[in-house]
Amino acid sequence: MRFGRFALLAGVVVAGLAVTTALARAFRAPAAPATPVVAAAQPELEAVRADPPAPRPVTGAPAPATPPRSDEAVAAARIDALVQAGEIGRARDLAEDFLHRYPLSGYCQHIETLTGVHPRPPIPGE
Repeated sequence: MRFGRFALLAGVVVAGLAVTTALARAFRAPAAPATPVVAAAQPELEAVRADPPAPRPVTGAPAPATPPRSDEAVAAARIDALVQAGEIGRARDLAEDFLHRYPLSGYCQHIETLTGVHPRPPIPGE
């Protein structure tokens, strides 16, 4: 009798798996047509799949450090952070100093727009 119950249980499980697989195949969504962008990139994708890049070795070394930023980039980032924090007065003070120190910087226009501070002309006799 025990063997009969086991055989019945095994049969039910196998039948359930077969039905589940058949239903999954029947209700599988058809593949979406490829867009022109995907179709254009397909050869490159296939090339990468055929020859994947070699994995990078895992070592105990830390990740490469980001390149050091210049003093003017650090000062501009500090002014940005102060504006974002709502410290407009302190940001404007640093912006005046920034524009005096780095008058030809690529960050000048950003700092002027962000804080409303603009370079002052030199005072005569100074």
